[in-house]
Amino acid sequence: VDIHQMTHGLSCILVNALQSYKGENGPVWIDCLSTAENGVTLAIRDTGCGMDGETLAKATQPFFSFRLAGRRRGMGLAHAQRMLTLNGGTLKLASESNKGTTVTVTLPKV
Repeated sequence: VDIHQMTHGLSCILVNALQSYKGENGPVWIDCLSTAENGVTLAIRDTGCGMDGETLAKATQPFFSFRLAGRRRGMGLAHAQRMLTLNGGTLKLASESNKGTTVTVTLPKV
């Protein structure tokens, strides 16, 4: 894997988690588990604004954002998914409005 791509992808997810809070400041939890295939699974969870079903379906599309238009909006999760995919990883989203989001990342053994 390319460590720089992986770091960029994970940092995009963490920034999104922080931005889900009013004032962009709130708790983010990361749970890590080894998988049977000798890889690792990370669950990155926040209790921020969450996403409804329509937003969740579009969340990893480039340039999609529920925020106002501006620089670097709508690329975080798209970049994260691309970086993970290029390195044999996966990204899955689960979210509920006003309750938060969990991003599950599966990474291959290095």
